[in-house]
Amino acid sequence: MNERLTSYFENQQYTRNEATYASGLEEIQERFVQLLPENGTMMDLGCGSGRNTIYFSKRGLRVTPVEGSRILSDIATRNTGIKVRRMMFQELTDVDEYYGVWAGSSVLHFPYEQLVDVLRRIHKALKKDGVLYLSFKYGYFEGVRNGRHVLDMDETKFGKLLAKIEGFEIKEMFITSDERPNCQKQQWMNVFLSRID
Repeated sequence: MNERLTSYFENQQYTRNEATYASGLEEIQERFVQLLPENGTMMDLGCGSGRNTIYFSKRGLRVTPVEGSRILSDIATRNTGIKVRRMMFQELTDVDEYYGVWAGSSVLHFPYEQLVDVLRRIHKALKKDGVLYLSFKYGYFEGVRNGRHVLDMDETKFGKLLAKIEGFEIKEMFITSDERPNCQKQQWMNVFLSRID
């Protein structure tokens, strides 16, 4: 674990019990908005049907929605009125383009080692001091669940992942409970990172 990350955990800036609480998505979205400049550029990476793109656009951000699925990208384009950029995350080559990248529940289907490359690409796409939001189901499991590859994350596993990627600093990390019906026992790990170089 790199020196910055070790210091983060040793200084107890994050403890699971203090950071675990029920939180709606809108509260997390608003945290993200507050970390970006007014009218700033951002990428909604894995925008799905466009729900987050709509929220951030209404809050005045200039959103570039990205989706790998042709069907979902077409749906999101219709829903948002913004042309969705259709590409796989591994094709991201933008440099110093965005004040923020929102990747909520969108990178958790990558195998651990492939995620390292994706995060490096996101790092390059961010401006200095730009913000990245990530979320994972809380846990240590990696494998096939419900027919799809999934990567759960906990503090230790995320620390090891981040140690492989230069240039990110943890701004905030917290656990939330899933508010969907019949999913309240599911917890999510939420992370805000900033690009520091």
